[in-house]
Amino acid sequence: MPFVAMKSITLRLRIAFLIVAATTLCAGLGALWVFRSVDQTYTNISHESYPATRAIAGLEKNALEVALALHLLSGADDEMSREDAFRQLNILLKQAPTHLSLLESLHSTENQALAAQYAQITKQAAETNQIVHDLIAIDKENRQIVQQVEQMRLGFEKKIDPLLHNAKEDLLLAAGKTSAQAGMQWARMNENEKAMRLGMNEIRAETFRLITLIATEGEEGFRRKGGENIDRLEKAIAQTEPEFRAEGMKMIKVLRSPMNNVGREASTAMMAFYRDTSRLTRKYQDEVNRSGDLITQDTTNAVVNLVNTQVQTLTASEQLKSSYYQLASSLRKMVWSANEAALKTDSDSFQRIYQNALVITQQINNPLFKKAQADSRAALVDLEQQHKQIIELTKRRIMLLQLLDRLAKENHNVTRALLDTTHALNSSVSGDLSGQVNTLDADIKQSTHLMMIATSVAILIALLVGWVYVSRSLGNRLERLASSMRSLSQGQLGEDLQVQGHDEVSDIELGVLQFRALLMQQREQTEALRLARDEAQAAVKMKSEFLANMSHEIRTPLTAILGYTNLVADHELNGIQRQYIGRAQNAAQMLLGVVNDVLDFSKIEANKLQIESSPFDLMQLFSQLAGTVAIQAQAKGLRLSFEITPEVPTWVVGDALRLGQVLLNLLNNAIKFTEQGDVNLHVRCVREDEQNIGLLFVVEDSGIGISQEAQSRLFSLFSQADSSTTRRFGGSGLGLAISQQLIQLMGGQIRVQSEVGFGSEFSFELSFLKYAQAEYRIDCVVPRRAVIADSSPDHALHLSQHLQFMGFDCVLLNNSAQLAAYLQSGHQIDLLLLEVKLCHGSEAQLCEQMQQLYATGLPMILLCYGLDDVEITQNSSLRDCPLLIKPLVPSLIRSVVSQTLKLDLPADLARNQALAEREALQGLRILLVEDTDLLLELGLTMLSNMGAQVTPVSSGNAAIAAVMSSHFDVVLMDVQMPEMDGRDTTRAIRALPGFDALPIIALTAHAMEGERELCLQAGMNDHLSKPIDAQKLKQVLQNYLPTGPQAVRSPQAVASEPERGLLPGAGIDFLTALQRMGSMKMLKKMLPRFIERFADSAQQLRVLIGNGQLADAERLAHTLKGVAGQVEALAVMHVAAQLERALHQGQTDLTPQISELERLLAEACSQITHWLELNPVDEVAVTH
Repeated sequence: MPFVAMKSITLRLRIAFLIVAATTLCAGLGALWVFRSVDQTYTNISHESYPATRAIAGLEKNALEVALALHLLSGADDEMSREDAFRQLNILLKQAPTHLSLLESLHSTENQALAAQYAQITKQAAETNQIVHDLIAIDKENRQIVQQVEQMRLGFEKKIDPLLHNAKEDLLLAAGKTSAQAGMQWARMNENEKAMRLGMNEIRAETFRLITLIATEGEEGFRRKGGENIDRLEKAIAQTEPEFRAEGMKMIKVLRSPMNNVGREASTAMMAFYRDTSRLTRKYQDEVNRSGDLITQDTTNAVVNLVNTQVQTLTASEQLKSSYYQLASSLRKMVWSANEAALKTDSDSFQRIYQNALVITQQINNPLFKKAQADSRAALVDLEQQHKQIIELTKRRIMLLQLLDRLAKENHNVTRALLDTTHALNSSVSGDLSGQVNTLDADIKQSTHLMMIATSVAILIALLVGWVYVSRSLGNRLERLASSMRSLSQGQLGEDLQVQGHDEVSDIELGVLQFRALLMQQREQTEALRLARDEAQAAVKMKSEFLANMSHEIRTPLTAILGYTNLVADHELNGIQRQYIGRAQNAAQMLLGVVNDVLDFSKIEANKLQIESSPFDLMQLFSQLAGTVAIQAQAKGLRLSFEITPEVPTWVVGDALRLGQVLLNLLNNAIKFTEQGDVNLHVRCVREDEQNIGLLFVVEDSGIGISQEAQSRLFSLFSQADSSTTRRFGGSGLGLAISQQLIQLMGGQIRVQSEVGFGSEFSFELSFLKYAQAEYRIDCVVPRRAVIADSSPDHALHLSQHLQFMGFDCVLLNNSAQLAAYLQSGHQIDLLLLEVKLCHGSEAQLCEQMQQLYATGLPMILLCYGLDDVEITQNSSLRDCPLLIKPLVPSLIRSVVSQTLKLDLPADLARNQALAEREALQGLRILLVEDTDLLLELGLTMLSNMGAQVTPVSSGNAAIAAVMSSHFDVVLMDVQMPEMDGRDTTRAIRALPGFDALPIIALTAHAMEGERELCLQAGMNDHLSKPIDAQKLKQVLQNYLPTGPQAVRSPQAVASEPERGLLPGAGIDFLTALQRMGSMKMLKKMLPRFIERFADSAQQLRVLIGNGQLADAERLAHTLKGVAGQVEALAVMHVAAQLERALHQGQTDLTPQISELERLLAEACSQITHWLELNPVDEVAVTH
């Protein structure tokens, strides 16, 4: 046992670590002995040198701070700064003895010098503080004096400025008064002159009238009428100046005297008056001018004298004000004079200005300024008093500044000596400390060398132990073990591993051997699993192929069912027929959903199920659900209702198929597990924003309920509540599991609330993108009242919400008695919605009353719970009433109400909608390739009803021939066809020149994952799954509508097109040629003759034109044009027509046209040859 223990790696490692620890302990003891001298040196430094160094550093710092504090004390300019500086200085001086006490035993001489210097600084600090205190007091008093001087200056301004302002105003006022007096004189003179001029003008006017009267009427007229003029003339002359009056009266005297010759004597007198008045007028004007000059001269002299007097006074006042400013400024300057010389200079300047100001006050002679003159002299005297006080304070201040300057120099010398002493002491102590540090450094180096030697010895011993105990016994074995592990990791399981010893490594080796055995076992299991996986993949592939074939077989008849029901729905039907055909369509759609469920399970298993996002009509989805589940509910006697709130939008963006699949499953389950009572679907909006809307879907029933234990496994695959449920109701338990996964893919979660015996409630919430679609609302011009008579209050309330949303006021009645009472009350009724059972059976009187009301034209809608109610209405006089079959869907409610009230003219709307459907694909040329006759006929009818031009063919070879011979906008290609399938046909079409961009859409009944990718890889542009939905087909095909208007084209119209887009160049339309010929035999006879007769027409035209035979060349071009049009070689026909016109005009330079014709003829002949080789007669289909 001990021997075995010694082989243990753990024990050997422990022994090795003990040896290393012992070696390290010995090295540590040696180091401890070596560091003893180092400790002694460190003790000397820490007890002596270090405290002395700290004391010297403290003294140096203290000395610097004392010098700074003295400087701050000397420069203090207020009491607070002085007190702070002096207090800080005292604190620093009190700290000095503490530092000196540490140096007392080591450096006594330097210590005494430092103490004396600190004592001197203390004394001088007190003196400096007192001087600064006195200076601050003087400065304070000086500032107060300066402030008083400033206040005096401001007071002087307040007194002198208003007086100066008043003086200026007086000056302006006096000047204005003088100017006004002169103006008044001028005005009076102008008025007199104006009056005289007016009088003279009036005299001249009257004189002119007399002259005119004498000239026109003679002496007799003057005697008869002149008296009045003479009176007015005499009155006007009497109001003039004396000289004018004298001359005028002479003329009046002549005019009033008897005259022998009135014309001569009167004219002579008036002409003499004109001459005299002109002379007097000039004389009067000269006197007026002289008077005006005198007025102007007097006014000017008065203003000048007044201005001189006032300006002298104002100038003296302004000079006095300026002198006062200078005196105040001189006092402020004297306060801060630096020495006595400057003070004397400033004082002399003050005296000069002061004497000058006194002289100026004597120059103010204006009586208005007498008080101002006295105030000014008093203010000057006050300034003189302040001047004397400032002189005394400034002299004292200069003396204190000189003392402070002397003390500052002494302070500087003392602090300088203090700093020098501390610096010298610091150098001495630093030298001692440096010697001790050097000794300590030498000891440390010696100790370090000894430690290195001891450590090297310990490491060497540890390495020897490690090599002996570890490397030799463990290294080789661990290396072999690592090599074995690498081989195992690389999958080499055949390499053997030998186990050596009985230690931990051997245990690891045994573990590696066991691990190799497990790997070998795992390899065998992996191989078995791979074989099982291959078998499973083969089984999955077989299942996928089976599902694909089943899907194809089921979808093909479903396509016919859906297609023909759509065709029936396009015809005019009555209300009941349209509801029946609609529910047949819905049932077929739901059957298609069942097929999809089978495929969904496979897709969910493969995680390949994808949720679509496209706009869909939510109300149409509810209608489909109602049509599917209503019959089941009626068969079991259940009340089925859809309660959809009005705010639920009609259109949303999402996956309509998956949503309908989930709701159908939940409703089917509710009906299946409910024996009596109600099954309800509730839909309401729970949240909404600008882009999204959240809808809550709730399906509730009054069925058997689900226990809590069963709810936990409800959504598991192939699971139902319990085995008894399966035996009683059937089912695989797959529907709820698929529904839950679908809702989760759409971002929701199905939740269940149920209790055994009290029914169940399944709910989920989904978010949809909004879709811009106008909601339906009736705009009522006048208020409308709708009466709802329904035995179910809940159904009546739900219906009223939608009618209120449409603009109606609703009245709810729940039995026939209430209805009869309301009718007897005579209230207004605009629309009556009546449950069928309320007015039939035992209520004969009420039924008769309803018939009478309907006969009078009252809008009435019958509410039916199922087909039984519908049959009741068909056997009554109310058979023509519109019907609403429950469960009610908002879109159906709106449609029936609007048709009943004729608000939207539903017949016209239906016709417009049908017309729009028929013209949806107007002008689109479609090649339909389908091998099933039934679906080929259906597709032809469906597409033709939409306005498309359809060419049907039944094989891939016929499709190739058709696209080569005719132009198509789009090709609908069935994928699964005999001989050549749709993908191979597409590849062959793509291989033809010029058909790279031809749109080809796949039609397939395969719905398995990967079918679409295979079609796209073959060159198809899009993919549609059967059964084909007409609306989806229309939406896809509308993307390929021609951009311009389409019309039936004649050969001439086609010939004018530069390029047909079929084959580059010639582009022969063989199908049109076949129609033109009337039989395939004639066409096959005509085409070879065209090659034989016209293949070298271009060369013939060159020869004829070269020989000058233009008429023959024109006939040849004309013949070629006609034959080319007959065989639909329209490009050749177009160029031949151009040549015919040019030759008819005599043109001979036609080389480009003939070269183009030669190229087109070659291509046409090549196409004809290729078509004849590939297309037997029985594979060509004529367009119907």
